[in-house]
Amino acid sequence: MRINIYTLLAIGLIAVPGCQSFQNTPWSDGLVAQEIAPPTEADQIAEIEDKRNPAVALTDYVTGKGPADRTKARELYREAEALFEQAAAAEGKPRMKQFRKAAASFIKASKEWKDSALQEDALMMAGESYFFADDFPEADKMYGELLESHPRSRHIDRVVARRFEIAKYWLAVDKQSPQILPVNLTDHRLPALDIDGSGIKLLDQIRYDAPTGKLADDATMAAGLEYFERQKWTTADGFFSDLRESFPDSDHQFNAHLFGLKCKLKIYQGPKYSGTVLNEADDLVKRMQRHFASELQKPENRELVAKAAAEIDHLLAERLYSRAQFRELRSEHGAAKFYYRQLIEDHPKTSYAETARERLAAIEGKPDTPPQRLAWLHKMFPDSEPAKPIMVGSPSNMLR
Repeated sequence: MRINIYTLLAIGLIAVPGCQSFQNTPWSDGLVAQEIAPPTEADQIAEIEDKRNPAVALTDYVTGKGPADRTKARELYREAEALFEQAAAAEGKPRMKQFRKAAASFIKASKEWKDSALQEDALMMAGESYFFADDFPEADKMYGELLESHPRSRHIDRVVARRFEIAKYWLAVDKQSPQILPVNLTDHRLPALDIDGSGIKLLDQIRYDAPTGKLADDATMAAGLEYFERQKWTTADGFFSDLRESFPDSDHQFNAHLFGLKCKLKIYQGPKYSGTVLNEADDLVKRMQRHFASELQKPENRELVAKAAAEIDHLLAERLYSRAQFRELRSEHGAAKFYYRQLIEDHPKTSYAETARERLAAIEGKPDTPPQRLAWLHKMFPDSEPAKPIMVGSPSNMLR
């Protein structure tokens, strides 16, 4: 499901996870958590292959570890599975408590057989256990350990989806009731510090965990919108630019152009500063007019883009007028005429165009360059002629 951009900006809320404990919360969107499906016996057989690297194998040999540890890991995993199934069938506080027990057992199993498929599954299930116990910081920690130990894990799609839900929940809670105290010591669903910052950081992490995944563009857009709402225009523009360049097929392309355009107009500081960002905004308008004809058929979009285009036209004319005025004040009328004419030609519909015509008429008969100051001094000390070379000819002639 893609993010509805205008809903995000209108109500300031992002959809939240669908765990059982969220169904009655005011910010729930009715999503139901994915069905719990602990690994089957076939999965248990598939994980027997030892993925340990040679260094770990040597350490196991030196410390006397071997098949007994693998057996223990399997036993702990089966115990954790049983606890997980019991938790899934329970309700209320016993459910949460049982899921935490399952998580602890999965963690123990993962430590008994490192760099193995069993460890990969155990870390994933530990994260799932904490997730369904509504302990999202710990769930995120387990997912992070999983991807650190197994960067190409077969569970990466599920991990990214879970992290996306957690990030959306943290951001939604922060919007609903911003954190008053600097430290959270009471709600195990939330991070201890900086709820909204943690949510944005998690969205950004998704882009690195799975840059080509299904949710990478969603996470990029969501992060950009969060910074946009906080009026951090430059940072938000960076996310929108990344989305436009890295995800050309994304459903968010139009909105990435639209919000990127808004950011650039906010970043621009006036005619006395660099006009690069203004030129980039102008390019975005032209790209939108070329590639998003269907989107621009909607009156609200067409009006937004037309308004932005008119503003850019006005600001570009202002830059040329400022340059012309500067030259005119220095009596460099030739350069001033050049900028006035360029303004009239490129931005004829702006209010500056009429003023430029008036100024052109006013300086029409004036010299292009200012008169030379202290001319009498220049006559006393004329420019010396350039020094002539001592020898003329090619280097070969110099030796003759």
